[in-house]
Amino acid sequence: MHLYGKRLKDVRMQETDKSVSNAPPAYISPRELARRWRVSRSTADRIARDNGFTRFMPGHGTNGTVRYLMQEVIRYEQSRLIASAA
Repeated sequence: MHLYGKRLKDVRMQETDKSVSNAPPAYISPRELARRWRVSRSTADRIARDNGFTRFMPGHGTNGTVRYLMQEVIRYEQSRLIASAA
């Protein structure tokens, strides 16, 4: 079946892809974390290490790719919020 020149199956797949892409990513790289916090990469790594963030390493070896769980990053950020005295 066609819908304005597109197959209905393609339209359904696009709708499914949109719902998946709106979800926050499961992992964040040290570089992305540094940009998010506006600090150097070494500072982001140190904060993550000092606070026991889980390290996901999809590559091989100790110098491979590192990712942190986004849930842990968000939880840490929320724990560091300070309410202003009004």
